[in-house]
Amino acid sequence: MGASRSGNLHRGGSLDPEEFQIVMRKIMPEVKDQGLVKLFMQIDTNCDGTVDWDEFLNFLVLEQVAKHVMLTQSRTLYFPCPLKIVGAYYKIMAGLQFCPHIYGMKKKGAVEQGMADSTALMRGNYFSISQDGVLKYWTDNFELNHTANISLPCQASSPQKIFVVEMVCISNLDLLAIASTKPDIDFYETRTRNYNMVFSLSGLKGTVVAMDYWSDGTKGIFSIGDSNGYVTVFISWNVLENGLFNSRTSAVHKGWCEKVRFLSLLNAVASCSACEETALALTSIPNLNEIESKSKFCHSSFRFRKGLKCFDYSPELNIFAGGGRDCTVFTWDPHSFSPSCLRGHPTPISHIVINGQDNRVISVSVDKNVRVWDLHRHECVQNIPPRDIDLGRGPISIVCYNYYTKTLIMATHKFGLLSHDMDGQLHTKTSHEKGLCAALYNSNFQQVVSGCHKGVVKVWDIETGKKITQFQTSPEECVEVTAMSFDPPKRRLITGCYDGKIRLWNFNNGELLLTLPVTDPSEITGIQCIKHRIFVSGWSKRVVCYLDEKDGEMTRYSIWNQYHCEDIVTMHAYGDKMLATACRNGDINLWNMRTSQATACESGRISLRFNASESHRPQEPNQDSPHQTGIVQTEEKIPKPGPGRAEMEKRPKVAVTKVLFLGTREIGVDTATLLTSDLSGYIHAWSTLEQGGLLARFIGVHRENMAVTSMSTDQREEVLLTGDSCGFITLWDIENYCYCMHGVGKRPPQPEDRLHLASLIPSHFDQMKPKPRYAEIEGWKIYLTPPPILGIWRCHQSNIVSVEYVECYRLILTASLDFNVRLWTLTGSYIVPPEDLKKGDCRRTVEEKT
Repeated sequence: MGASRSGNLHRGGSLDPEEFQIVMRKIMPEVKDQGLVKLFMQIDTNCDGTVDWDEFLNFLVLEQVAKHVMLTQSRTLYFPCPLKIVGAYYKIMAGLQFCPHIYGMKKKGAVEQGMADSTALMRGNYFSISQDGVLKYWTDNFELNHTANISLPCQASSPQKIFVVEMVCISNLDLLAIASTKPDIDFYETRTRNYNMVFSLSGLKGTVVAMDYWSDGTKGIFSIGDSNGYVTVFISWNVLENGLFNSRTSAVHKGWCEKVRFLSLLNAVASCSACEETALALTSIPNLNEIESKSKFCHSSFRFRKGLKCFDYSPELNIFAGGGRDCTVFTWDPHSFSPSCLRGHPTPISHIVINGQDNRVISVSVDKNVRVWDLHRHECVQNIPPRDIDLGRGPISIVCYNYYTKTLIMATHKFGLLSHDMDGQLHTKTSHEKGLCAALYNSNFQQVVSGCHKGVVKVWDIETGKKITQFQTSPEECVEVTAMSFDPPKRRLITGCYDGKIRLWNFNNGELLLTLPVTDPSEITGIQCIKHRIFVSGWSKRVVCYLDEKDGEMTRYSIWNQYHCEDIVTMHAYGDKMLATACRNGDINLWNMRTSQATACESGRISLRFNASESHRPQEPNQDSPHQTGIVQTEEKIPKPGPGRAEMEKRPKVAVTKVLFLGTREIGVDTATLLTSDLSGYIHAWSTLEQGGLLARFIGVHRENMAVTSMSTDQREEVLLTGDSCGFITLWDIENYCYCMHGVGKRPPQPEDRLHLASLIPSHFDQMKPKPRYAEIEGWKIYLTPPPILGIWRCHQSNIVSVEYVECYRLILTASLDFNVRLWTLTGSYIVPPEDLKKGDCRRTVEEKT
């Protein structure tokens, strides 16, 4: 960076393009000259031809911030689907466990440790039990198979009712171990659906509150923790032949034992409690000789402030994760105790799970806040608020995580399932999360800029399809982007929103450059930038002209004194001479624009008005309303005009959907310079002279109940591109359509060797040319024959909101309400981004629904 300070600085420490390249070559020698030119334009958004030190640093900082925000927002959610509620019951659940079908007994150890095998042990069933002993058997898809009532033995010494506290499945012995408020453990057989009690285990130190069972097919370890802090371990070296025996009991904790679990990799039983000194304890398991010699257990413990309520262990990563009343998630290596802290929960943590394969920790707090943590970056990558966990008022009593399907099941008196998108098939990948407003191509940077109804703008590299950056246009709340445009140099992006706000952006780094004064808090539908002025229209029924003063602190504007009777839905400009606006009742107003900078804020005047539902000739414009101007920085509300002549018309009105000027054509009586489309599916061609009118019309769709929703042309206006409400795109040859029809005007001479765009489209799209047809109304002829169709195919599954021809690549850019931005060749082939090709996405076209 020091090189830029020692460069040839002038005009207060700024660099012109040549000086900028000289300095940047010293800093970034690997960047080519073309890249340095682009970098200069990205920084020089005010187009003053210089870049100073503050502009340079500001751009770099905001670019990095925008990339960080993009990566954060684009990250795939671990649980993409909302919570699924299953099986409500009136009692709280006391136990839930997944029991996989065991095809190889040696895999069992991996099952208990959470090491999922992707090829085996995917199938199984769930057991759940409520506090009153209602046992439910579920399939691996968590569909209820059957229900049974477990008869809990009564306690003769106490009249109080017995409640279930914990349950564990001993699958290779076909047993269920159930602990209750009485100081015994009852074992029930699972071979039949009778679930008869086989035997009971009594004489324990206290009430059992935690249990765990592990087996590798031969060796079996059954661990229990009680309310007095004792941990009892039952060990069997051949559990199938001898059952469980050789118990060892040791006082590990000074208080309630919250959880126990045998860890085969460490050959120890881990247990936790709320006691700070022995928040987590490891009790080593002796070998066969040590058991016969009755040697004592060896203990080690980890100290945590306020103790631990829960823990989990990952054998893949050899780390622990735990949480408790401290509202913090701790992770640590058992061999070198230096815990990392993950903070974010507002209440104590009640349950925790580690998925070592995905490097994720899942934590659940008392207030039902579920968070997913990345162990590499030590940050929260998904936060599911309590309002999205609709499991009743009480805390979550049980959490069960299926390592094979990566499904988290939480229980209160009902179950809630959060599913992981394992194969990327739970949702279809789209360009945006909401419907598109538009997609614009920027020739300066070879980028596509798209905006959606969630208020998000994304910038894409057109050659790779890779997303470069994205930013939120309304950080406070998600407000729809409803209109977009570049300024004439294509350095800045202008967005209009549903709330009437217009903002100017450096779209390369998401920097907000300016917010224009709000004249009416209603939806913006059209933005046109012409020289030093920004024209805005929308549901306010008016046109507002802002003076684009880059160095001014305040923005001058004028609200034009003539208006529409209905909401303005589309707008387009004919160079810097004429502006066309159209509204829902079919009115199309042509405005004369004044081009002098000194009078840039003066009012435009309606020169002509067209309405195909009323007449094929120009009509009288609406009456004026008081002219309003302003120099403000705050919002102000302008009263909307009252109804005009629309209520007086008897003929039905057809709303206009799009207006498009053909700017390369000279205005003439027999030359169409304005194309309009409406909801009936027709496209109209107009002469914009007072002596002109409707020259031609044709149906622009190929089905009933469809409408043309977007129109554009190539630069030389040889081909018209239209998109409709069902996702179809049509290419029309309009090079000679309605051009000097009666020989009144003269066509400019064309080079003989000029390449015609229509010649690039294969002949298999060609159709027979229909015979010319006319309709005569009051002596005025209207041409009814459509222009030749060069191609038609389906691009999207919904309304196409914008279509643009990218000249330098000879590609077609489309955007739709189906959340997608796409590129197409002139022959209708879908350009698949390289990233999608790597993922196996081999789609070439969008199939038409029948």
